[in-house]
Amino acid sequence: MNSTELSGNNLRFLLGIKLRQSRQKKGFSLRQLAHKTNLSISYLSEIEKGKKYPKLEKLLTLSRALGLSFDELVASHTDQQLDPLSAILTSPVIQEFPFRMYGVSPEEMLSLIANDLDKGSALIRTFLEIGQDYDMRVEHLLFAALRAYQQMHQNYFEDLEEAAKRFVMEQGWFTDTAPKLKQIRDFLLSKKFEIREEDLTRFPDLEGVRGFVVPGKKRKILLEKSLSDIQKAFVLLRIAGAEVLDLPQLPPTASWASVASFEQLLGNFKASYFAGAVLMPRDKFVARLRGFFRSLRWDGQQFLTLIDESGVTPEMFLYRMSELLPRFLKLPNLVFMRFYRRSETDRIHLSKFFNLTPFYVPVGLGSREHYCRRWGAIKLLRELDPRDSQPHTAVYQSHFVHRDISLFSIALAGNTPGRPGHQTAGAVSFVMDDAFRRQVSFWDDPQVRRESVHLTCERCPLPLAECAERVAPPVLYEAEQGQIRRENALREAIRHFSD
Repeated sequence: MNSTELSGNNLRFLLGIKLRQSRQKKGFSLRQLAHKTNLSISYLSEIEKGKKYPKLEKLLTLSRALGLSFDELVASHTDQQLDPLSAILTSPVIQEFPFRMYGVSPEEMLSLIANDLDKGSALIRTFLEIGQDYDMRVEHLLFAALRAYQQMHQNYFEDLEEAAKRFVMEQGWFTDTAPKLKQIRDFLLSKKFEIREEDLTRFPDLEGVRGFVVPGKKRKILLEKSLSDIQKAFVLLRIAGAEVLDLPQLPPTASWASVASFEQLLGNFKASYFAGAVLMPRDKFVARLRGFFRSLRWDGQQFLTLIDESGVTPEMFLYRMSELLPRFLKLPNLVFMRFYRRSETDRIHLSKFFNLTPFYVPVGLGSREHYCRRWGAIKLLRELDPRDSQPHTAVYQSHFVHRDISLFSIALAGNTPGRPGHQTAGAVSFVMDDAFRRQVSFWDDPQVRRESVHLTCERCPLPLAECAERVAPPVLYEAEQGQIRRENALREAIRHFSD
C-alpha cells in the first residue's frame, strides 16, 4: 500500500497499532519501554492511541528498543494480521461515513477493533467480504446513514421549516400558498444566476437529470425544458435553498445516485426539504389533511383534488405527508416508498425509501428478489395504463403473512410527465395501531382493499393457488423451511440414539 493513500490521522493510528503490537511481542510493559527509551509512559500511551506521531530521533530510539528497523516501524505496509486494518483505513467508508453523528469518532471505532487484533482482523475481513459479495459501495452506507438521520428526527426538521417560512416572508410572497415560478426565477436572478432551459435529453447518460448549476464567473442554471412549471419550481427552490442555507457541495439533482461525501448528501437532503416546505406551507397542509382524515369514507377523487389545489406533483404531496404527519397528527409509525419502472417491463425498482416503524423492511432486496406485487404502490403501478395522463390513487390494508402487523397504505401512481414509457408510484403506509385509528376515520371503510402481503416473492409462504400475483418461486422460504426440517431431524436422531 502506498503511504500517500493514508491520511495523517491514519498514519498516526497505524503507527500506534504497530508500536503496541511490537511492544507486546517483546513482552514489554509501557513502563519497561519507557525505561529503555527515556520517553514518558504518558507519551508512549498517546502514540499507541494514535494521538501523537514522534519526531525522527524518537522514532529511531523506539525502533532500536524494539529490535526493528526504522522502515519496519514507520512504513505504511503491514503484516498479514494488520492487512485488513490497513484496507479499512484507506476505505472511502472510513473517510466519508459520518461516525460523529452517532457520537463516535473513526479513531475510537478502530481502536475497539485493534484492542484484539485477531478478532478485529477477522471482523474486518468478514465485512469486506460481505461488501464484495453484495457489490456494496460507499454510497449505500451514506444513504443508510441519511435514513438513520431522518429516523432520529422522525423526518421533521423545525430549523428547515422556519428557514423556509422566513425566506417566504422576506421575499414578500404569500405565506399560505406556493410561490409562482416567476417569483423564484426573479430571486435567483437577483443572486446573479443565469437561468436557461435546454433539451437535456440530448445527453442520454443524463437521463432523469432535471437541472443543474454550471459553475463559473456567471453561474448558470440549466433546466430541462420539458419539465412542468412545478417541477421547474422545485429544482430552482433547491438551488435557492442552497443559497439561503449556505450549503456546500450541492449535487446537481435531488436524485443524483453518486455522492462525494455525507456532507454533500445531507446538503442535498436539506435543500430538497427546504424546497418542499416553501411549496407546501406547513400549517395549511396539516389543517387540510386533518380535515380530510376526519371523513368516514375514503374519497380518492377528493384526495386528488387536495393535491391539485396544492399545485404540486403527487409525489411531492406524499413525501410532504411523511414529513409532517408524524409530528402534527401523532402518526410516527410510517413507511414511505417510491417505485419506478418502464411500462414495457415488469421489473420494478425501489428508488426512495425510509422507515419510521419498528418493523424491519430490507431496502436492498430489489436487485436480487422480486418485491411483493400486492403492495399498494406496486399493485397500482401494475394496473396503470401507459396512456393515462392523470394520476391514480387507492388505499389498502396490508397484513403481513405470519407477522402480527398490518399497514394502511395511501398509494399514488402515474406516468412520468415528459418521459414516455416511465411510470412511478409512491405510498405512505401507516402501522394500524390505536393512534392511527384515532386520527384516520376511514380506516375501516368497506371499500378499502385488503391484502395478505410479504416482503418478496422469494420469501413468501403463500402457495401459488392463493397468490395469482406471484412472479418468482419461494426459494428462500423453502430453503429456510428445509433448514428447520434438518434441525428437527437432527434433534430427533439425537433423542433416538441417546442412552
